[in-house]
Amino acid sequence: MLLEYLQTNYMTVLLIITMGIIMLVYKDYDIPVSSMVPIAIVLVLIGSVSYFISDWCSAYTYAHQGEDISNYVLVRRIASVTNYVSQPLSMMFQLYLIIPKEKHNLYLALPAIFNTVVYLIAPFTGKLIFRITDKGVWERGPLGYTVFIVSMFYAVAMLVASLHYFRDKNRKKALIILTIFLLIVTAGVLEYTNLMGGMVDEIGILIILLYYVYLITIYQEELRETLAEQELRIAEARLSILQEQIRPHFIFNSLGIIRSLVKHDQKQAIATIDSFSDYLRVHVWAMKNNEVVPFEAELVHVKSILTLVQSDYTKKVEVTYDLKETGFRLPPLTLEPLVENAIKYGLDKNGGEIQITTERIERENDVPEIVIRVIDSGRGKGDITEKEQHRLGVGLDNTRTRLKLQCDATLTVTTGETGAVAEIRMPLTQNTTL
Repeated sequence: MLLEYLQTNYMTVLLIITMGIIMLVYKDYDIPVSSMVPIAIVLVLIGSVSYFISDWCSAYTYAHQGEDISNYVLVRRIASVTNYVSQPLSMMFQLYLIIPKEKHNLYLALPAIFNTVVYLIAPFTGKLIFRITDKGVWERGPLGYTVFIVSMFYAVAMLVASLHYFRDKNRKKALIILTIFLLIVTAGVLEYTNLMGGMVDEIGILIILLYYVYLITIYQEELRETLAEQELRIAEARLSILQEQIRPHFIFNSLGIIRSLVKHDQKQAIATIDSFSDYLRVHVWAMKNNEVVPFEAELVHVKSILTLVQSDYTKKVEVTYDLKETGFRLPPLTLEPLVENAIKYGLDKNGGEIQITTERIERENDVPEIVIRVIDSGRGKGDITEKEQHRLGVGLDNTRTRLKLQCDATLTVTTGETGAVAEIRMPLTQNTTL
């Protein structure tokens, strides 16, 4: 019997296998309403098997008239009930695939539930719904057409959804739904008129496959749009932070320091020019690139800034490093704003101390985490004006955005009475590991 089923329903089986392979390939993708797809496929498969069993029993009873065929009549009756219950239920889930998830409700399921109840009581209602005589003759009653009416209800619902999407100018989705509607109508007409029976299952799987492929396409388009939006936000944040950081007064102050050093300490002046050149070069590079960079490269850039600050004899800035972990990457110009804020808001007029630390934290059942801290021993929140606090927040928001988008990292700043701690916590993923 299995071989006969495969021979007569090979197209249904091939479509189910194809659907299964596609779902397996995209199992890790968050395809919308994809949980509905396996249910719809199982219902179509149940309908296909029950239709085959019913047809097989019909052929057997016809060929063995005069013999005891009561068991085959009973099996055919059960298979027929199963077939006519599964078809509308499958269409209901196909409709749920198509319409937005927020519009899924019990009202759309009522016709399928009604049809299910009708056919479940069919064996006990005589000729009201359908019956199979002792001789194996099929007789449909007045309520036996509910399966076609309910199926057409779901077909019309799909057409309404199609018109809705046309009205909203979502023509691609409307075209898919319109195609599904035409397939359903075609299958229903052929089945109802007995011109070509047994096509409902193949068309059902084809509909699911068609729409699932469409959902994959839409998912990939949305994914590309999301990535493009993230890249745009990163680019905007990077440009904004560059505009925030390359400040004319910083450049003028650096040039003033260099000019003063040229007169008194040419060796130090050359070193300061090199640091200033490194500062400008990194910023120009960051304008053109968006890749994460090794922490040590970012640290070299920060040290060039600190060299410029320390070259100013009016401030005595002591910098200490406690770097327990350096083998990771982070967005360019991430550490710089934290150090600059420590210099600008964390030191008093005579200078102060800045400490930069890194460590790796192992987390149970999760990826390790890198923690970067920039600690100053300066003025603290009591001496920072409201205007300075606002500038501090705006300047760090761009860094926080880039860290979140590029590394899923967080940035927090804790200001105490005698200093501040800026802390980055970053998962050590493939993107951030050297």
